[in-house]
Amino acid sequence: MVGSSPGPFQVGASQRVSHYSQRRIGVAPSVGTIRISGIFNIGDADAFVEAVTSYFPLRAIRTDASTVYLVPGDTAAG
Repeated sequence: MVGSSPGPFQVGASQRVSHYSQRRIGVAPSVGTIRISGIFNIGDADAFVEAVTSYFPLRAIRTDASTVYLVPGDTAAG
């Protein structure tokens, strides 16, 4: 497990989880300003993506089997 201190999303939790996972997490520049803290299972990128898209107005776009991008979500689309 990895703990993430509050800090910019882009240079914190997503990079740490991606580093130990087969799935890479890309982050849109505007998403990089979101501050996040928590404890996540290291290397479980899918659980991390599910958690952050549940708690923040974000959307995950899977481009292939090994890459997911977090982008601002459309809250009206639910």
